[in-house]
Amino acid sequence: MPSGFKNILFGFSAAEKEFTDNPRLLDEGFFDICECLHNIIYGNKFLILGPKGSGKSAIAAKLELCSVNDENLSITSYDLDDFPFSGFSKLLPTDEDPKIRYSVQWQFLLLISFLDSFHKDPLCKFHGKYKDLIKGLQDLGVFPGKSLTDMVKIAIRKEFKITLISPLQGSRTSEQQKINQSIEVINATLKDVCFSVETDVKHLLIIDNLDRVLVKREREKQLESLAALINAVDRINNKFKINNIQAKIIVLCRTDLYENLKDSNKNKIKQDSSIELNWYQRVKPGEDINLTKLINLRAKSSLGKNVDVIAEFFPKKIWNDDTLITLLRNTRYRPRDLIILLNYIQANTSGECPTVNEVRYGISEYSQKYFVGEILDELYGFMDIEEAKLVLNLLGEMDSIMFNITDLKERQMKRECYSTIDLDRSLTLLYDCSAIGIVKKRASGEEKYSFKYRNPNDRACVFG
Repeated sequence: MPSGFKNILFGFSAAEKEFTDNPRLLDEGFFDICECLHNIIYGNKFLILGPKGSGKSAIAAKLELCSVNDENLSITSYDLDDFPFSGFSKLLPTDEDPKIRYSVQWQFLLLISFLDSFHKDPLCKFHGKYKDLIKGLQDLGVFPGKSLTDMVKIAIRKEFKITLISPLQGSRTSEQQKINQSIEVINATLKDVCFSVETDVKHLLIIDNLDRVLVKREREKQLESLAALINAVDRINNKFKINNIQAKIIVLCRTDLYENLKDSNKNKIKQDSSIELNWYQRVKPGEDINLTKLINLRAKSSLGKNVDVIAEFFPKKIWNDDTLITLLRNTRYRPRDLIILLNYIQANTSGECPTVNEVRYGISEYSQKYFVGEILDELYGFMDIEEAKLVLNLLGEMDSIMFNITDLKERQMKRECYSTIDLDRSLTLLYDCSAIGIVKKRASGEEKYSFKYRNPNDRACVFG
């Protein structure tokens, strides 16, 4: 059995690649923070909130692996990384309020997806106009086995609308009224069939990658659509629960994206139905925290034995401070950050264990090659990327890692290239993604440090 730090497989930056290439890592190296799996499968939670890199996609991958070994669990995953929001907004081009229209459209897509999942369940019993519904959806081209993206692309085609109109060809209503009437009939039939099925199998639909769709020019429309999605999911899940049907939709969503949704029901759903992935814990001597438990699990999977990675392989201090504290200070207390940092240290390790200098080199490479790019990715959709690069360049010109706002603004005014930066807003966004923190001096002279990863609900805009 291999031994040593160099032989540990911690994982990759992308959960999908990580677990496709190394299913054993998912099976043996998954740390179930907050008992997510049990709460998702058997409880009332459906909304998984966490910052980028906190392990949301790992939860989805683990659920899929669970379904492979459990014949009473069916998982269907959808991602919205290429979802056509422009087309979605035109799916039902009526004068109704977008919140109502979008919610109806999401129910239309999601219930078709559930029908497909139920249809594949050989023991599922159907009631209502099941056969007629299947035939009608097949004629429309949205059944079986379509992704949410494909269904929207099909539904905005001329042929789709012609098929919707044809059953009502003889009526004297307008073309748009015929389309709306057909959609209403389909939605009513979908609800009647899906909310009356009988099955012993737990059917879960997982929706991921909501954050990849944000585009600045369509941001408001996308946020409206996503708010309607959350509400539609909440209603569908409640209906399944009331009817005692083992089915549920799971939504994986970045916390900052969810907080930007404009919806009066947002906080209630968050309180009643969400699990928040917060990995931050104070480090106490001799005690494990969840992040070290995660990396130790992955080390055990690689080395075949229990191991304390930091205690057994690392120098006790880096830059005259405790090694674990030093490593965590260079992350945002997220699994992806820590794992990528360990990978960079591994790449700089020549022997069985890293030296102090090798740890320092690894931290330096991690900061330059990973962390800056990760921050830019996280700001995408919330901030112009060119402006974000300028802000990071400006911060990089400061002489210290700690500086006051006045000095920063003076540096901005000295160079023309920084004149277009909305510095107060940019710093607030950087604070929200834990790229920077705030130091405040109390009346006693004591300094108080504040970081978003320590206080996820902190919405303070302190840079104005």
